[in-house]
Amino acid sequence: MLEQFNLTAETRQAVAARASARTYQVGRAIFTEGDPGEALGFLLEGKVKLYRLSAQGREKIIHLLGPGELLGEIAVLDGGPQPLTVETMDTSQVALINREELHQLRRRCPDLNELLLATAASRLRTCYRQISSLALKSTYGRIAGRLFKLARDFGVQTPEGVRLDLALTQTGLASLVGSSRETVSRTLADLQNQGILRLSRSHITILDLKRLRQLGRE
Repeated sequence: MLEQFNLTAETRQAVAARASARTYQVGRAIFTEGDPGEALGFLLEGKVKLYRLSAQGREKIIHLLGPGELLGEIAVLDGGPQPLTVETMDTSQVALINREELHQLRRRCPDLNELLLATAASRLRTCYRQISSLALKSTYGRIAGRLFKLARDFGVQTPEGVRLDLALTQTGLASLVGSSRETVSRTLADLQNQGILRLSRSHITILDLKRLRQLGRE
């Protein structure tokens, strides 16, 4: 059940024996911002978005995650409330282990501790990159860079190019890069005119990944 995670077979078995597997339909919250950190989630299938709500009720998406990722790790590590809402973007399966059982396992499974710390460090590094991107890159560069990362993390290779296998609206992409939907729309149209990507009603297909990556560095 937990083969995607960097754990020994013994630790995977111990976690699986204590965890409960749950299936969430699209648009369901696994964890909600402000709730107690009572469990750690192992994302087995599906995709989720991690976000906060502004005072006006608008989503600010911080991360998009796929199978093999931990969910809710910050709250179970520091005992504070959930810092972000974790919501499914498609049908997702999650293995949940409660905080007390997790801490008991941590005492005898050093690889579980290593996984938790590596995940927290990775998320922190991602936040640093996002801050640097907002401070140093143009909006155009941020959008191109985010599209490249989405293609790398969630892309499906097709004869035409790399199709983003992700139910993400232009408003959602704007939230990810700290821009407006109108700016994202204009940028996508320009990238399409350059032959870098192709837009359809339900997907974005990246036609020139190398050029997109170059633009994302600007």
